[in-house]
Amino acid sequence: MTQEKIKFYLDTSAISFLRQEQSPDKTADTLEFWELLKASPNAEVVISEIAMREINGCGESKLAFLQRKLVELKYVQLKETDEHRTLAEIYRNSNILTEKSRNDLLHIATAVVERCNYIVSWNFKHFLNPRTIEAVNAVNRQYNLSEISLVAPTMLLGGF
Repeated sequence: MTQEKIKFYLDTSAISFLRQEQSPDKTADTLEFWELLKASPNAEVVISEIAMREINGCGESKLAFLQRKLVELKYVQLKETDEHRTLAEIYRNSNILTEKSRNDLLHIATAVVERCNYIVSWNFKHFLNPRTIEAVNAVNRQYNLSEISLVAPTMLLGGF
C-alpha cells in the first residue's frame, strides 16, 4: 500500500534560514528539516514564485548557496494565479493581515488553494501565531476550503 503524500509549502523564510548567520539554531533545524524532505518518499514540496522572487533579493553569496540547496530538493514551483490572489484578498478583507503583508497573504492563499497540508515558515509575527492560524482556518471553513497547519521546521523534526 502506497503512503499518501504530505504536501509542504515552503515560504521564503523556510528556505532563507538554510543560511542565516544570526540564527544558528534555526539554521541547524532548517538544514535538518531539509534533509528529512530530501529523504522522505511521501513528502511533496511546493514553492511559489513569490518565494522565489523574495529569495532572489538575497545577497549574491547567500543566493548562490540557496540555489545549490534548492537543486538538491525535488519541488514544484507554483505560479501566482487569480484564485490565489482572490483568496488572499478574502483573507485581507477578513483582517487576518494588512495590505502591508500582501505577500504573506499570498503565501497562505497559495498553500490553501494548492491543498498543502503544511505551510513551513519561521515567520512568527505573521504566520506562526494562534491568531493568524485560527483566523485563516475560520475563513477556510466558511468557504469550504481545507484547514491548514502553519508550522516551524523544528516542529517537523520528529518526522512526518
